[in-house]
Amino acid sequence: MLAGTTDTRLDPAPAPPGRTGRVTSVLLAVAGAVLIALVAVDALTTTLAVASGSGPVSGRVNDAAWRLVLRVHRRDSRSGLLGLAGLCLLLGSVAWWALGLWAGWTLVLLSGPSVEDDSTGAVAGVWDVAHYAGSTFSTLGVGDVVGTTPGWRVLTAVAGLSGLFLVTLAITHLISVVSAVVARRALALRVHALGESSTALVARGWAGDAFTSASSSTSSP
Repeated sequence: MLAGTTDTRLDPAPAPPGRTGRVTSVLLAVAGAVLIALVAVDALTTTLAVASGSGPVSGRVNDAAWRLVLRVHRRDSRSGLLGLAGLCLLLGSVAWWALGLWAGWTLVLLSGPSVEDDSTGAVAGVWDVAHYAGSTFSTLGVGDVVGTTPGWRVLTAVAGLSGLFLVTLAITHLISVVSAVVARRALALRVHALGESSTALVARGWAGDAFTSASSSTSSP
């Protein structure tokens, strides 16, 4: 070898770009896509399907949780747990949709060098990608990190649309449940106004020669 020359034949080849290997990237992408699809099916089934009434995940979890709450209530009826169970299960379903969609898009974005720093161009780390995914699907948006390629930017737009759709479904679900609860309470108050017992209900509805309707019975003093 001549003096002053550099032998580069033994230098290692440059590492392929990206944070994960090809197999890991595929697994992350598939896991994220499956999680996103599962959240979408569960939310759509719960909010829009009339026959089923609940999704494949939230329905099973809520049924198991409700049985557990009833078991605790039978042992201690003064715990007050039964009164909070409905609210907790309702909010738990919405939280599962949000966290599941967040985790799904995070896994998809982690399957490749999808996000970079806008000022330095450095590929974002795991926590930066998770923050970017959450800000995107919640439609808040961030300005310090951006997609690395046009394909990742389009996927980011899809994530934002899915988040907006999920928020719409969640609000629709909450409003429908609250409306049903309010209607049930109004009916209960109306029945209670007829009388505290079956005897009082019959006596209040008897007009001397015939029974009056429930509406006239509740409106009369």
